Amino acid sequence: MSEEKVQLDDQGRDYLDGGFAVVDREKIIEEETRVITPWYKHFINVFVAPRKMMEENFYQDPPKGVSIGIVGAILFTVIMTLLTLQNPITKQQSLDAMRMNGIAEEMLGQNYVMAQVTGTIIAVVVIFVGAFFTALVIQIVKAIIKDKGRFGSLFTVALLSQMVAAALMCIDRLIAIVIPTASTSVLGLPILLSEDIMITNMTLGILAQIATIPSILSICILVIGYSVVTRTSTKKSIAVIAGVEVFFILVSLGFAYVGQMFMQNMQSGL
Repeated sequence: MSEEKVQLDDQGRDYLDGGFAVVDREKIIEEETRVITPWYKHFINVFVAPRKMMEENFYQDPPKGVSIGIVGAILFTVIMTLLTLQNPITKQQSLDAMRMNGIAEEMLGQNYVMAQVTGTIIAVVVIFVGAFFTALVIQIVKAIIKDKGRFGSLFTVALLSQMVAAALMCIDRLIAIVIPTASTSVLGLPILLSEDIMITNMTLGILAQIATIPSILSICILVIGYSVVTRTSTKKSIAVIAGVEVFFILVSLGFAYVGQMFMQNMQSGL
């Protein structure tokens, strides 16, 4: 009985070893034959084929693509901020504000350079903070409706959406320099509205900021990204992201009205 048991154990071990060998061999063949897309093609695909880019990166183990989002978001945000500050109208407004604050003429150039550096740093920080909170809200909604997907991939999607928006805003700022105009967005509704209307009508001003090509395409990236990460339909993804955008609009309106009431109370107190 013991010899038969030993033979059965040996046969089982050989079978298992052979099974693992087949699996390992299949993995090796898959790795050797897999076509690796260069990073710069992934970078380009964020704009021309976002679903393909996300599927090729997010379905890997571990998921990839965050480095592209980080580099792209920083690169285009820096360029966009510098272009904004180089706008002749915006620059003149900043210099006039410095003069009103008592800064000497010979110090205006130096202070404006410092403002550019500070503004660029703040813009980059805001991009990453915004991407984090966007991913966090989407994660909460995802948990409520019981969809599956990693938070890291959602954060990458949010970064990619910020990257696309910043890249298009670079074009927007270039056009604004050529016109020139100090409008917050040339590629959208704000260019059709006066600055007074944007300030006095906060609801219209906030909605106008969303009705721009950069914002709309950024939302499209979020829709595609959620669909890829959670492996759900595009219709469901649209519903989720639409709900998230409505939440952020309401939050923005809330902060705007609170700020307006605070300023009114301060003025009445004076």
